[in-house]
Amino acid sequence: MIKKTSLFIVMGYLGAITSAEKSSLVPALEKLQVASPARVADDSFSINYMWIANCLNPAQKWIYPGDDKTVLQKFMVPLLLTAQANTPEDSVNLWYDSMHTSPSAVTITKDMLKQFLSKSPTPCAPIKLKDLRKLEIVKNYASVLGDDIPVYFRGDKLRLAATIDSQLPQRYFVYSDLNLYLIKDGRPAPLSKKNIFDARTKGFLAKYGVVVAQNTYQTTEGAYLASSSFENQFHVVDTRNRMTLQAIRETILDPVFKEAQMALAEDSKTTPHTTEHRNELVHSVFVRYPSLFRAVCDDSKPTTLVHHQSGSGGKYDIPFKP
Repeated sequence: MIKKTSLFIVMGYLGAITSAEKSSLVPALEKLQVASPARVADDSFSINYMWIANCLNPAQKWIYPGDDKTVLQKFMVPLLLTAQANTPEDSVNLWYDSMHTSPSAVTITKDMLKQFLSKSPTPCAPIKLKDLRKLEIVKNYASVLGDDIPVYFRGDKLRLAATIDSQLPQRYFVYSDLNLYLIKDGRPAPLSKKNIFDARTKGFLAKYGVVVAQNTYQTTEGAYLASSSFENQFHVVDTRNRMTLQAIRETILDPVFKEAQMALAEDSKTTPHTTEHRNELVHSVFVRYPSLFRAVCDDSKPTTLVHHQSGSGGKYDIPFKP
């Protein structure tokens, strides 16, 4: 079987649920689908990408590492496709960590994005660069966000920190990894309001306040089968749902920040200092997601519903050239 990823609406972790229990959820899911609102009163949203460097490299030209061709293909093009798929009234943000990014890299990246967008044949959403270090929660836990902490752990934490603490004016905070795209009619499609916010998505956001991605596997016959695992490479959060924001902080962020503080303290007790406890942090954010699902799900059983096919790592055509 060939591993693929599909975008799922996830309200719980299905690892311990039997096939019979999964089947019993179908009527409830169908009922929720029918009850999904046609539209929400305020459907403003921001699409948020992020790049977290392992450490500061003053010689790095761009926020994203690599030569110009690599940066264009894997970094610029996904951002530009998303901007072009949305309107000037929409919001596309690129988050970076100024502790591990040089000011010159920020300036060069910002100027090049502006140059590309100015040559677009159609009006685009602006792309704004935002510094994660300006978030209050990041300031409070700065001691466990240095380059002595595994970069994947930092990235997992910071995407949630930006979600709950960004104070953006838009209602829905959409986070996506740079290499994720939707599949529409068999072709890669960038994130846009039309592609993301269908009636099912709105219904689940109205009820639970959060949407994340779950894995599937594709058979040799082309069928997609659900996996019990999920991915945190994509989420949508209703930032007006204070209970969901509180649940994200209390079930994931606060515990893992404190866990990181303890890991640093334990590692510092040895001479020379070890990295053993810090290295164990890599998956500690990911494994706490089931606690979040249980906190926001008021049903007796968690629920899951296939939403969009998606993929990652694909190649795009350059939408327009400067």
